[in-house]
Amino acid sequence: MTQQKKIWTGVLALSPIAVIILFAIIMMIFTISLASGQLEENSSNIFMFSGTIVAISFLTVGLATASWIYFLVNAVNNTTLTSDQRLMWILIMVFTHNLGATIYWYMHFIKTPENNNNTIVNS
Repeated sequence: MTQQKKIWTGVLALSPIAVIILFAIIMMIFTISLASGQLEENSSNIFMFSGTIVAISFLTVGLATASWIYFLVNAVNNTTLTSDQRLMWILIMVFTHNLGATIYWYMHFIKTPENNNNTIVNS
């Protein structure tokens, strides 16, 4: 696997986590602004924050689902895994969703050496 493909799969694996962190930051800003009374003066700010929250929610769900499906399909089609390992990764990803997909990305995309051609070398 090329370094560029490893980078793009890393972006796919980590982007839902980054968007969730962004969502948490925006929610904290919204809550602090609401508690301090800054949003009461201008009600259009509440709609701006609400629209941003809804947009980030849809982005999070879309990215997380796309990432999860990509890594689940990759685990099913991965010929380097035994049937037991394949079943294990599928169950991990089904029950842990993106956390399992991120761990799968790390274990099979980052830790896998470049020259792995699935041949047995006799020594």
